[in-house]
Amino acid sequence: MATEMSTTSTEGSRFVPSPFDSSVFSKTLTTQDRLEISNSLQGSLIPRISEIAAYFHQDAFDAVLDSSTSDAAIRDTRALLEELADRGFAWSDIAKLLGVSVPAIRKWRTGEAEPTGQNRRIIARLVAFAVILENQCGVE
Repeated sequence: MATEMSTTSTEGSRFVPSPFDSSVFSKTLTTQDRLEISNSLQGSLIPRISEIAAYFHQDAFDAVLDSSTSDAAIRDTRALLEELADRGFAWSDIAKLLGVSVPAIRKWRTGEAEPTGQNRRIIARLVAFAVILENQCGVE
């Protein structure tokens, strides 16, 4: 015989205990009670935990990407562009990603011109992202 407990459900007279009600855990629970507690936890806590984990994962990824971008940004622009080409990026794709023309990329590659600071940072970020994809995700 199950111990009688207060109902915290809006589903009629069915018992759905609150996972935060300490009195629930001090009593002997039936299998049905445990199942209802488990379902209650899955419905409320697991999605929240997943959301928090995703936030911290994104935050950690952003930190790694920022650090890798800073490391790449001190390298020569021509070397960065060549690395992107070696990793399979077409010059037209690099130009589209940067929002510049293919002739601008060609001038940077040959040393006829230098990209702005913002464009240099974007090139470094592309290299850093490609390195992370290869090293941490196995994408070549």
